[in-house]
Amino acid sequence: MNKVMVDNWFLEDVVKYLLDEKKNVPDSYEELLMAIVLWDEVCYPQNAFNWWNSIPSLIQNRLCPIDDTKNNGIPGVRLQSAEGPINMVLHYMALSSNYDCDYLPCSHRRISKDCYTLLNHALLAIEMQRNLDKAIKEYYRETYKVLSEFSQLEIKMPILVKYIFDNTPEGMTHFDFAFHLRNEGPVIRYKQYLNKVKDALEHQNWKELRYLLRCSEDTVVDVLSLDKKTLGSITFNILPVPSISLKFRSINASISESPSFSIKNIGSCRRLHLTFLRDLATYAINEMRLW
Repeated sequence: MNKVMVDNWFLEDVVKYLLDEKKNVPDSYEELLMAIVLWDEVCYPQNAFNWWNSIPSLIQNRLCPIDDTKNNGIPGVRLQSAEGPINMVLHYMALSSNYDCDYLPCSHRRISKDCYTLLNHALLAIEMQRNLDKAIKEYYRETYKVLSEFSQLEIKMPILVKYIFDNTPEGMTHFDFAFHLRNEGPVIRYKQYLNKVKDALEHQNWKELRYLLRCSEDTVVDVLSLDKKTLGSITFNILPVPSISLKFRSINASISESPSFSIKNIGSCRRLHLTFLRDLATYAINEMRLW
């Protein structure tokens, strides 16, 4: 996915979370982890507002600074005089464009419809991860509605972020693991796929875009469909309860934690190398702790 630029407000939220160690993970922290995985390089604008850069954290030495001390933005829109989310978005969009970067703003700068519309291409990679979250959420609601009430089901954090949290080895930070993960073969190929989606959108190649999005959807559907087929034999294993053994006369029965499964040789995955997307969907099904 080449490069993406986050803004100072974005990093301010992240640093405050790291310093305060708050229980609630902010969107900026989650999206920074996703950006590290989904883009080859994460940048930030280096200007007079980099107060967070003087505070010890795990971030500043791992990101790439972009010079924002000159009028590198849109003519007539200077950083010192820009006001409001639209002007700052325009400034940072122009700055990132000069350095051939996507721009991923903090959530505070996406408050208006105009801002969101301007940023739809840059946000595409993040939004596609949110679509996976939605698909998994609907799957649980539909599949298990006869067993429990899932109307209030909420995903605490994006599946990709939870995947990073759960798989970070001991002794590594979440940032360390995210940087490691983005260099793995399946992730590199998944990023190539996301680039194809972005190119098709930018060139308004709707036929190609429809095909690419359908392949992504098919990959997730394949995972969910396979899990549904196994429900008949594991109905009593899907709830997150401790392992229990029951014995009644000569009949033995057991109830254990949620089952796991693996998927191989899915056509759409082979064609477009969507192995990582398949792994994320499989992980979401296997890990009831997501909810």
